[in-house]
Amino acid sequence: MKYIRFDSVGGASGDMILGTLIGLGVEPSFIEKELSTLISGEFHLRTHHQMSHGIEGIQLTVEIPGVENADIHSHQGHHAPSGHHDHICHPSHHHRSFADIREMIIQSDLSADVKQDAVAVFRALAEAEGAVHAKKPEEVAFHEVGAVDSIVDIVGAVIGFHALGIKSISTSPIPVGHGSVRCAHGIYPVPPPAVTALLERFRIPVSLDGEDGEMLTPTGAVLLGWWKKVSPAETFSARVLKSANALGKRQFHDRPNLLRATLYETELTESAESQKETVDRLLRFDTNLDDVTGEILSQAADLLFQAGALDVWFTPIQMKKSRPATVLSVLGTPASREKLLEIIFRQTGSFGVREICLNRHALGRRFSRVRTSGGYVTVKTGIWRGEEIHFAPEFDDCAAASQKSNLPVRQIYREAVAEYLAGRIFSDENPEPEKDKN
Repeated sequence: MKYIRFDSVGGASGDMILGTLIGLGVEPSFIEKELSTLISGEFHLRTHHQMSHGIEGIQLTVEIPGVENADIHSHQGHHAPSGHHDHICHPSHHHRSFADIREMIIQSDLSADVKQDAVAVFRALAEAEGAVHAKKPEEVAFHEVGAVDSIVDIVGAVIGFHALGIKSISTSPIPVGHGSVRCAHGIYPVPPPAVTALLERFRIPVSLDGEDGEMLTPTGAVLLGWWKKVSPAETFSARVLKSANALGKRQFHDRPNLLRATLYETELTESAESQKETVDRLLRFDTNLDDVTGEILSQAADLLFQAGALDVWFTPIQMKKSRPATVLSVLGTPASREKLLEIIFRQTGSFGVREICLNRHALGRRFSRVRTSGGYVTVKTGIWRGEEIHFAPEFDDCAAASQKSNLPVRQIYREAVAEYLAGRIFSDENPEPEKDKN
């Protein structure tokens, strides 16, 4: 299972969250394409790297045609000096209701899961605003978050979470700032009422050691609050896959205006969610190559895996004029499409790539550990409709245990199988066998 840990010293906003997801590997062009039927032709995502107190990070701008500088109207919270990506009240902004935005999402061509989550996030925001103004969610008119760039931030972040396969997140205490802000309805204390309602509802951990002004925006609060929180039991054994920094546009006095996202993959989990079968939308790229050496193909495969390819393989074929050749096949997610295509074209000299959209049916997974003569080895179990149908020790763990103990890897593998079948399964919290499978 993959999850994201958000750590912040500069607060959080919708554009900063979306910026971290882009930094973790979601292509801006993919987000734009997915959103094209929702707000076609009204925006463009622009990312660039900036420095804040000596730390580099991604700064995201939503460019809107007809607005000379969208960020003039896109600062953190509701007042201009703070520099994140919610909105002050401005004549060029649309005042859309929750009902309007919900209908926009439903009528779009987004996937069913993204639609469901995006509507749920906006509903949570509408309920917070409704509680402040004594209105039903459907009657709430978003002054600040009804504008195009905030819709892009929220729905784009939902798309990013799904593209990365994120089921849950965790957060450090988020600085909220102090002082007051000017909103569409007047001057409010920091954090403003809608943010306070979201903090109360989702029990988001906060830090009061902030700077003057609003540091946590409504879009930032609702995205961090609504997404499911990872449980400690699911994270006791995890590895870091990647991290990314996103920066807001305001310059703070004693800290970088920074939100960091770290992508983790848990090695062990007993969560029911991880044991469900899934259907993933994947892409396969094929290209025929008759003038490339094995060394170049090997390097291309390494680069493709680094860019997020799920699998890479070669198939020998015979082309026209009886020339022997190789088919390079690459399996990846829609989010990694642009990177994979670029590597194929640049590294292989291909003049054309075939793209196939397909569905992958994946078994539910359960990971457990057994103890061998060389140390612990992870065992992966495949689950189909609630039934464990097969299992296999992770070979990399077996190889590491073999090297550590100077025992043949086949012996370590056999020991892992025997221990699993005997039910001698271990965890960090429980050093004794968990159950007897016999």
